[in-house]
Amino acid sequence: MSAVARVCRNDLIGMARNRVAVVAIVLTLLLSLVAMLTSLAHRDANAAMRARFQAEADQRFDGQPARHPHRVVHYGHFVFRVPPPLAAFDPGVDAYTGNSIFLEGHRQNSANFGDVRQSSLLARFGALTPAFVLQILAPLVLIFVGFGVFVREREAGTLRQAMAQGLRAREMVAGKLLALLIAAALLGAPGALALIWLVAAEGAPAHPALVLAMGYAGYLAIWAAVVVFVSARAATSRGALLMLLSLWAGVAILIPRVVPDFVAAARPTPTRLETDIA
Repeated sequence: MSAVARVCRNDLIGMARNRVAVVAIVLTLLLSLVAMLTSLAHRDANAAMRARFQAEADQRFDGQPARHPHRVVHYGHFVFRVPPPLAAFDPGVDAYTGNSIFLEGHRQNSANFGDVRQSSLLARFGALTPAFVLQILAPLVLIFVGFGVFVREREAGTLRQAMAQGLRAREMVAGKLLALLIAAALLGAPGALALIWLVAAEGAPAHPALVLAMGYAGYLAIWAAVVVFVSARAATSRGALLMLLSLWAGVAILIPRVVPDFVAAARPTPTRLETDIA
């Protein structure tokens, strides 16, 4: 067995003996399952509501009395957009853009009925979906699992002993990174299974699903590398944890919600009135 494999095995055994790490990973896996089931139930409920509203709109439009076609155009008609199958995994900006539009002659209306506009401010944080678990919660679990992979051994003195026995620094880094990548793969497994199920059973396109899977795999791999790097450079376990938590709060929560406001202020888009006048 190579030195990298021995380091990886030793770290995996340490993770398995760490009750906090085991509980965090198990809870994240269960939450991923709940997120997928909740997302599917939400999608089915929205589909039923959308079909009912579309039928009512069609009935009202078809029930018009005989009139000139131009007046029929001005009467208008509601249409509803059907989200793609992969929206059950990651709905994207649907909660902000809405899913229906009122068509009428000589007017360009905007989409309506976004979930955020009809819900509390908590909806702006993100719905419980497999994508939310992978984007927000999985990196947090990786931080708690791996923030001490280097610094704890340095504090205990075992890191110096391992290096004195001939273990190279790059072998140590590679082994610990491999162990954390295995933990990341375990956290991402429910999301991958969800994508496979959406492609096989729901008719989702395979290529976008593959791109999504590769993107999230790369995202978690970057987080694993960052955790190992910070743990190797930090002086204390507390410092490593605080630094990683600050980084997570900025990257996963703060930046995605602040940057759009800065962009909107720097490059304001025309308002509805300005567009109509133009």
